[in-house]
Amino acid sequence: MTIQSTPITTSLPTADAPRALPRVTISVEIIAYALLFIFALALRYAQLDVVPLTADEAREALSAWRTVSASAPGSISTAHSPLVFLAQSFGFSVMGASEQSARLLTMLVGAGLVLTPLLFRAVLGKARALLLAALFVFSPILLIASRESSGMIWGAMSAALMLASFRGWLRRRDVDEAGAPYAALTLIFAVGVIFLSDAGSLALAGLLAVGVGGALVWTRRAQDVLEEDAEDNEPMTLASLFRAFPWASAFPAALIVTLTLGTGFLLIPSALTTIGEVFLGFIQMLTPNAPDDPAFLPLTVAAFYEPHVLIFAGVALWMLVRAGFTFADRVAAVMLVAAIVFQFVGAPAATSLWILLPAMFLASGVIVKLFNPDTGLIFAPAPDWARGVIALSLIGALCVFTLAFQSAGRSMVSAPDGALASVRLEGDAIILLFVSTMFILIGFFLFASLWGARMTWQGMGLGVLLFFGATSLGAGWSVAVDRADQPAQIWRDTATRRDTALLRQTMIDLTEREARGFTGLPVSVIADNDGVIAWVLRDFPNTSFINAPSEAAGQAVVLLPANNLEPELGTAYVGQDFAIERRWQPITLMTIDLPGWWSRGLARVPSLADGTDDYVLWLRQDIYDGVLDTVGVAG
Repeated sequence: MTIQSTPITTSLPTADAPRALPRVTISVEIIAYALLFIFALALRYAQLDVVPLTADEAREALSAWRTVSASAPGSISTAHSPLVFLAQSFGFSVMGASEQSARLLTMLVGAGLVLTPLLFRAVLGKARALLLAALFVFSPILLIASRESSGMIWGAMSAALMLASFRGWLRRRDVDEAGAPYAALTLIFAVGVIFLSDAGSLALAGLLAVGVGGALVWTRRAQDVLEEDAEDNEPMTLASLFRAFPWASAFPAALIVTLTLGTGFLLIPSALTTIGEVFLGFIQMLTPNAPDDPAFLPLTVAAFYEPHVLIFAGVALWMLVRAGFTFADRVAAVMLVAAIVFQFVGAPAATSLWILLPAMFLASGVIVKLFNPDTGLIFAPAPDWARGVIALSLIGALCVFTLAFQSAGRSMVSAPDGALASVRLEGDAIILLFVSTMFILIGFFLFASLWGARMTWQGMGLGVLLFFGATSLGAGWSVAVDRADQPAQIWRDTATRRDTALLRQTMIDLTEREARGFTGLPVSVIADNDGVIAWVLRDFPNTSFINAPSEAAGQAVVLLPANNLEPELGTAYVGQDFAIERRWQPITLMTIDLPGWWSRGLARVPSLADGTDDYVLWLRQDIYDGVLDTVGVAG
């Protein structure tokens, strides 16, 4: 045997030789996440400063604004969410008090939730993580809560970061130096969920504990969390995981974060009381606030706005029972069941997130299977484009069905006596309902005979997902923006009217004319110290909150509820009325109205108002006539 050696030649780079630049590659996956984030950000930011604050938002914003501004009128009330309070205080300090600055940071966190599936990409896989992010983008509940400065958005983000940190500690728990930072982060984000978000997030903390604990008991082996071989380590129980957690090193970090954020970076020591409000709010949420508080409101809201997610989650549970659960699926399944079973009568609508988030997680496992290639066990393998043809056909049929259904719902709401016998349905609507329904049924069997049942079910599922995803997102946009001032909705039964912007602009015009642009115009008002009217007058330092019209006798500008028809103010005044809030009572909704209400938001009695929902701005006659020397300039 002859072994021939090959000479090795090396060349050293000369000083004049160009250096190769590092190649930067951007994958299609990263581009997809970037597009989803940009779309989510655009949905949450658009018209953020146009929609007026709700009563709950105004209370939280006033607490932060009065803490930041020493000249703000009214007494400081305790906020209900420490993180929202901190975010709004920072926003007001940088940008001033406005609807946009009150919502901006919470909106950004809500958009950032879209990227959290990346933290669990190794567990979910690329496709499922991306689909879960898409479900977050098209969720109307996440959209509404992000735009309304809900503390539950901060709770959801803290929970996602906590779970990612906990998984990081589990994978590195045998190495103290590597696992300690993840343990500290786990406890820090747990503090964010329990103490610093809001009362609803405290409920999320309980659901997470039930989900993880129940899944560990179900699994019996902590190795399944890591998706490692069972022979690597001995079985570890929930108790042993608790004992293995480095509490001594993680607890000080969590305590420091709690004190720092709870006191606004030690600048606002009194803000620590907001943590107490979180627990007080949770206790109040356990009991009905009023005798007519609806039962199962979170489940009703979830089914009303995102029925397709619950349907896919139900299919996922059925498939997992047959095929077996992963540990992550077990956590989501236990959380979903617990969130549905343990519902508080006094829980707000935004707590429906705790039903939808685990439901989306489970649904993503089914949705990813809609794109699996056809195996062709009975029929010849169907082409991949067949799935899109079936989906588009179903979407077209559902569009026709929806238009006809909306027409029928409008006719039912228009029935004078609410009786089914008095409904006059349009002939075209009846025909379209029948034709579209038959098209869906016959089309299923036609496609199944052509491409097989598997491909047909995949196409149908994809069509349902796309259609209801788009329509649900439209419903969320309607609630958050287009119909934000209309109360006849399951999300809210009290809405702030856009007249509040007109009232504020009128006050600003008065300051331009009477006080030469200064907001020192004296104003007397009968209103809640932390309500919508107080937010309108937030930067009028000479505002006085009074209890009776007689206390404002002779004052230049007086703002009174409209039920004071002829207030005794001691001299001649000129008034202009403004609609501030509108209320709605679900009891006025008749059974026959449900189709029109669900599909188009129509209601037989769209809103109600009493004397305290409208306000009248009274100007003393000489102020109205433009006498400049009657009002002093703030010095």
